[in-house]
Amino acid sequence: MKRISKILPHISIVISFMLMTIFIVDKFNSALGLTDNTTTKWLMFALSVISLVCAVMLIHTQRSEYRKRLERSEQQNSL
Repeated sequence: MKRISKILPHISIVISFMLMTIFIVDKFNSALGLTDNTTTKWLMFALSVISLVCAVMLIHTQRSEYRKRLERSEQQNSL
């Protein structure tokens, strides 16, 4: 799980740069039709899924850290 949480943000960055490059090239030369390509659509889908997974993992990590801090503060208050 830790390996996945470390690699997913990097994959997201790479796919984001790929899509930005495709978008810019397509704006300069729309005859290529890069945004109408099925590969581009799959890249957008992959980026969406990876971003969603990264967000869920970040929320989970933040909530678990928050719960740990609450438990520690409750234990210190009870002493």
